[in-house]
Amino acid sequence: MERIKEVLRRKGVPASTPRICIYDYLLAQKTHPSAEMVYSALHPQMPALSRTTVYNTLRMLCDIGLVKQIPICEGDMRFDADISEHGHFWCRKCGRVIDIDAPHIATNQSHHEIGNVDEIQVVLIGTCHNCK
Repeated sequence: MERIKEVLRRKGVPASTPRICIYDYLLAQKTHPSAEMVYSALHPQMPALSRTTVYNTLRMLCDIGLVKQIPICEGDMRFDADISEHGHFWCRKCGRVIDIDAPHIATNQSHHEIGNVDEIQVVLIGTCHNCK
């Protein structure tokens, strides 16, 4: 918990108990939870935790670069505290999101007329081995 407090402080964010618990939960997860999943997991231990706090904290963690949003089909947004360069596979049947190695895609797009690239996300969509 002290490490998380220090990380938040270095980012200029007050280290409140909900923020610490939400970030700690995300760091421990490989399931790429949605905001609702985070709320459902933490609310039993933190009855005063509100959905609004979870949504606002996730947005703030993304804004300061500690968490990535993973846009999944059908409007589902998942969250990942692993901010290293990697992609994701989303199973349409069970909803599982799995980390995958993604080939390096150069972010220097100055030769294109599309503008500046700040982030690249690779999301593969299909059916996982368990659901086949």
